[in-house]
This record gives sequence, C-alpha cells and structure tokens, in this order.
Amino acid sequence: RGRLNQDGILAFWLPGSLTYISSELRDLNACILNALRNTYEYIRIIPGDYNIFLASDSEGIMKVTPSLISQRIIQENIDTSILVPNYLDYRLNKNSLEWFMQTASSATKKINRDLKPIAVFEMLILWNKKFSKSLYLFLKVLNNLDSGVVFLFIFLIMLLLSYVFYRTRDRFSTITYCIATTGFFGMLTSLILVFSFQVFYGYLYRMIGILISIFMAGIALGSIYITANFEKIKSEFRLFIRLEALIIAFTFILALTITRFLSSGYCASLIFIVLFFISGLLMGLEFPLASKIYLEVRKQVGSTAGILYAADLLGGWVAGISGSIVLLPVLGFFNTCLVIVMFKLSSLLLLILYGAPKKRV
Repeated sequence: RGRLNQDGILAFWLPGSLTYISSELRDLNACILNALRNTYEYIRIIPGDYNIFLASDSEGIMKVTPSLISQRIIQENIDTSILVPNYLDYRLNKNSLEWFMQTASSATKKINRDLKPIAVFEMLILWNKKFSKSLYLFLKVLNNLDSGVVFLFIFLIMLLLSYVFYRTRDRFSTITYCIATTGFFGMLTSLILVFSFQVFYGYLYRMIGILISIFMAGIALGSIYITANFEKIKSEFRLFIRLEALIIAFTFILALTITRFLSSGYCASLIFIVLFFISGLLMGLEFPLASKIYLEVRKQVGSTAGILYAADLLGGWVAGISGSIVLLPVLGFFNTCLVIVMFKLSSLLLLILYGAPKKRV
C-alpha cells in the first residue's frame, strides 16, 4: 500500500471456479481477502476459473462497468478479440460475485500476513487434495495446529528422553540430543532468515548464495576458534552449557529483531548478515566441543564423528521438513522461534539434570 500512488491498484489472481468452490479453495481465497480488507479501503473481486483481486484506496475500481471498458477500448483504438462486450458482461456478472461472496462468508477468518503466511499452507492443502490424499488428510489436521500443542509435544519428548537417560544411565546421550537440537536450530534459523529477507526486500535469489556463504563462514570460524583454544578451556562441560544458553538467548533476540524491529520499517542488509553469521558461529562453536567431550568417554574418533554428525543432520532434516511446510506458515515467524527456544531449553535442562558424561576406564 505504501508503494502505490494515490489512485494505484494492486492486482493479482488466485485459483477459482464458477461451478464448485471446495472448502480448501474457499479458505485460500478468504485468507488473502481478509488481509486485503485489513489494508485497503476498496476491494473488487472478479470471479472465474481464476479470481482477479483488485485492491485500492481509490473508489474508482468500484465504478468500472463492462460498457466503460468497451468505451475505453474504442477510444484507444485497441484491437482485441477477447475483451468483447459479451465476454465483459460475462466476467463482470453480479450474480457470480454474489455467489462467490456468499460462499466466502463461511470461510476461514485467518489472515495471511508477511510473517505468518497461512496462504502458503492453504495452497499446499489444495494441491495435495488433488494429488496426494493421505498427505492432504495429514495437512488438514495440522491446519489447526497452535504453539501450545507444539510446546506440549516438546515437553513429552523431554519426559521420554529423561526416562530413557535415567534407565540407561548413559549420560553421554544428552550431548547427542543437544547436537540434534542445535542442528534443528541451525536449519530453522536459516529458513527464518531467508524467508524474512524475501519478505522485507522482495527479492532473494541474487542474495541467497551470499547469505548462506556467510552462515557457513560463521560455522567454519567458530569451529576453528574453539578447536584452537581447547587447551585453554578449564571445563568443557560448563562451556557447553553456556553455549546452549547463548543459543537460546540468540533465538529469542532473533524473534524480536524480525517481528518487532525489522517489521517496524527499519531494515538493513547488514542486520541479516550479522544474524546469519552469529547463527553459524554458535553452531561452529558447539560441534567441536561436543566431539571433545564425547572423545573423552568413547575414545573412538570414527564413531564420535558419525554419531554427532548424524544427530546434527537429523535435527536439520526435521527442521527443514516441519519448518518450511508447517511451522512458519501456520505458527508464524515469532512462534517458530519460540519452538526453537523450547527445544533448546529441553536439551539444556536434560544436560544440567544428568550432568557431564563420566569417563570410562
């Protein structure tokens, strides 16, 4: 809206139908329509096999009629074989609009937002209804997901792992779980920052390679630094706990930076560079430290690297699947950051509860 001139019009289209509108198609259009109603004074919809949406603060879009369009075409001497009077009457038929609005009256009240793009999830539901019924049913269940359910799920995971760690007496497993949640943190914060950059700048592909490279540079420098200073570390376990706490603090700061600071209108690419670098740096600091703690127990380089790397990849895989498809569009950016915080809190609590792994003779 801020980019438009006084009489400017935002125009786009969404999938539609003049014969049958399914609940999925209805909700997809409705969440976008709800967003437009919160922003623009005048909204006009032209229903069809694709619905044309026109939004403006100018009343002019409501005064356009088929005869006016035909008159303008004649005045400008435009040669057209499609926009003939009969077709214009058909597309701008009031009965079609009334039918569409009546159908939309029972649709979702959710609002598609930049930092909570529920329309992405509604589109996934619509496409999977066409091509994958089993996945469609699964996504329909997740459509009503809220942060409370996710937090309860994380709490149950923590209770289960706590029981397993207690029964097995394998305190080292807490380190493996920490690395899995760190992999989750690294992947999901990258997704959050990538999508946020797209939201605030409107472009991504010419920058995504640079941004990911900065993230990887942070991992590399963090690993080099912590490895070079191993001999100076008095207690690897205490430092590991501090890094866990630092990741939690950084994630909370990330949530506030994106949803409060950047969304208020102040946006600078330097902020994204710093956030990408720090998230990579924290990962780079923790992984070698976990390996050192693990090696003091197991004394096997191959199994240490394999187990911890597998845990890191597993956490990243879960974040990549759940984050991009469900968490970000359904919960929004802020609550997704809180999901990361909850996972890292669970690993930190288990780490403190079961203590440093004992050395084996």
